[in-house]
Amino acid sequence: MRWRGRGRARSGPPPPVLARDLTIGLAEGDPHEFEEVGDIEADAEGNMYILDRGARRVAIFDREGRFRLAIGREGEGPGEFVSPHRLAWNGEDLAVLDRQALRISVFDRSGALRDTWTDPLWTSVFELSSVGDDVLAVERRALRDPFETRRYDEVYLNLVRPPGEIVDTVATWVDSSVVQVRYRALAARFGGPGLTQVRAPYGPSGVWDSRGPEILRGFGGEYRIHRFVVRDGRAHPAGDVSHDFPRPPLHAAERESIRKTIADLDERVDLDPRMPIPVPRLKPAFARMIVSGDGARVWLRTFRQGDPRLQMWDVHDCDLAYLGSVSLPREAWVHAVAGQALYAAARTALGIPHVARYRVPDDLAAPASGCPARGDGS
Repeated sequence: MRWRGRGRARSGPPPPVLARDLTIGLAEGDPHEFEEVGDIEADAEGNMYILDRGARRVAIFDREGRFRLAIGREGEGPGEFVSPHRLAWNGEDLAVLDRQALRISVFDRSGALRDTWTDPLWTSVFELSSVGDDVLAVERRALRDPFETRRYDEVYLNLVRPPGEIVDTVATWVDSSVVQVRYRALAARFGGPGLTQVRAPYGPSGVWDSRGPEILRGFGGEYRIHRFVVRDGRAHPAGDVSHDFPRPPLHAAERESIRKTIADLDERVDLDPRMPIPVPRLKPAFARMIVSGDGARVWLRTFRQGDPRLQMWDVHDCDLAYLGSVSLPREAWVHAVAGQALYAAARTALGIPHVARYRVPDDLAAPASGCPARGDGS
């Protein structure tokens, strides 16, 4: 099966900026300050589950931004966190991935610990997402060649069941998007090589997300997605899983912006010519993918820089037809989209972490029938 986009992308002025309708953590005297917002989830009632990595807890707020309760605390015991990293729904329960403790803790809505998942192969776990029927997709990595010009991570996208058993591997790939570069300015100032690591805007890292029993794996540089369906704990390619999106056209200002980005990068760094940073050459690409809670929308953050103060997202329906594009402040890091709300973490110019909720336009948030929901606790 090959999906065909029904909509046509717009060219011209940058897309509209979403309006912010709620902020948590910035009010004067706000007792709910955050140390480091690591992830955000929302349920069908609009309650927000905010993972504070620094405080080692999950803070729950209602749709009006009122604090309700906190889950977890710092520690190594059951229900405690060493380095909490990601959230995901597991049916009606909330799963919390702890990267350093190498385990997944599953809590009910009242904050009570229901289960703990772990596996000896989890030496480095990064991401997780629910695919229904008590199955989670877990991304784990194995570092290699850490002292070469480019750092390579072998990445495994696994399906796991309680108590953490790996039952299938959806995909494997090599992430080489972290590059060591020599900054000329640093070398001149300190008299040394001035080495630092930078992550490419996108690359072969392989972004992915899930919705119901489906896993979508994106290839940002090709603006393309592969689709898998999970049945009985196993991942099955869904027919012709390759889908080539209609690329939204770049207008002149965006083309010039990308040219300038590449020129500025080439001016500031000395790259090993055998290991060039994979940057898009005058074509749209996407660096992140987020599926809405009801599975009706697929959001792709694109490498299109018409305004350096903004980031741009393309929105597709559940059949992956293009619907439109929106903009957000560049400092916002989007974690979740649910209904007419988009949830992001950000920092002020003074470095104060906070959570912002943005309103999604009606035409991009309308529910659709026949879309596989992610299992967002609804």
